[in-house]
Amino acid sequence: CRLEISKYGTVTRHYKLHSSSDLWYDNRYDYTISGNKMTVNGHYKCTVNVFEEGGVTYLEIFGHEDYAGKYRKR
Repeated sequence: CRLEISKYGTVTRHYKLHSSSDLWYDNRYDYTISGNKMTVNGHYKCTVNVFEEGGVTYLEIFGHEDYAGKYRKR
């Protein structure tokens, strides 16, 4: 799974249904962040943490199985 979060309020989740598949799917939703809470598509509520480690900025998302993970800023 790959996650793209734009500064314009759109989150795109790229994923495969099966690891053996070559097909990628995209879901695009609106999001808002207030403090350390992220709401995706008005329904999914997650906790977020932004931190720097070894000169790299990361975003960690907790609380929803589709978005949970540690993501590196490009």
